[in-house]
Amino acid sequence: MIPVLALFLVFVLSHPALAHPTGSMVVIDGTVLWSYVCPVGSPSHQACIMSWEEEAGVSPWLVSSFPASDWMMTPAPNGKVYLIERYFDQARQSHKVRLLIASVGATPEELIPWFDDAHRFGEGGFAAMEDGRFLFARYPNLYILNEDGSATVWQKWSTPVMGLRKNQDGSLLIRGESEAWLTTDDGTILKRWSGLLQKLTSEPPFMGNRVFDADYVNDSLWIAYWGKRRFEVIRGSTRTVVKSFKEPWLPHAVAVDSKSAFMLASTISPGDDSGIRPNLWRIKDDSLELLWGEHSGSDSDSILDDLKHSDQ
Repeated sequence: MIPVLALFLVFVLSHPALAHPTGSMVVIDGTVLWSYVCPVGSPSHQACIMSWEEEAGVSPWLVSSFPASDWMMTPAPNGKVYLIERYFDQARQSHKVRLLIASVGATPEELIPWFDDAHRFGEGGFAAMEDGRFLFARYPNLYILNEDGSATVWQKWSTPVMGLRKNQDGSLLIRGESEAWLTTDDGTILKRWSGLLQKLTSEPPFMGNRVFDADYVNDSLWIAYWGKRRFEVIRGSTRTVVKSFKEPWLPHAVAVDSKSAFMLASTISPGDDSGIRPNLWRIKDDSLELLWGEHSGSDSDSILDDLKHSDQ
């Protein structure tokens, strides 16, 4: 029997009306990059990569020329970023994908030209390995991308894998449904978290009770907790709510560096992403600041007081 979760993921990730949010968020030398839609709020939007800088604010960097497209990204050496562009070829009824590298704001260089994407390369996150190969997550396994576009299972993990991220220090963050592991490049486990999912006290949003994204820095695990409509940080045994939202806002991306955490939530409804509205937040020096979008959700001084207390 196919597990219910597997059936759920196959439906969500293959259904055009639920194609967003797909993508990722990274911080490259203080610049935040994330996958989004452009123009925001337009029913005829294309997939794009948005960029935020302290002085310039938010602007689109790269816009796909294809409908039904997505971008994914991961840090590359020397302050660059690896990019995956993917689109759905209507004529062939299949996904096409290519891999690029770029300095932030520059024209990308193509590393691997378009190929048939049978494995949804990068959708669950991907990372460049020390040997030059690319590791990626696709439920329920971790795979290595081969030169011919095929994929080979990297390691048999203890539980089904939902996501993968390359951290600022070069370590890997592997995420299951309710667990996460910090590992070395060869899969040696350095740290483990369990019980990420908690019991809901209200009806779950569409796509259910799940952690949509996570990032790690300085002994802190930051999570975008979709099911509870909030961002949290876990430090040791302390779990703190950083920012919470009310319907229709849903948290779906988080990225951190040594100085700040960036958190993205959007208004997302099944079958309709023409009305997407963004909320990009930054927490720096225990201060929460809205960088892009309208004020939303609920937070209080007590939340930030708890966060300050957990730092001590």
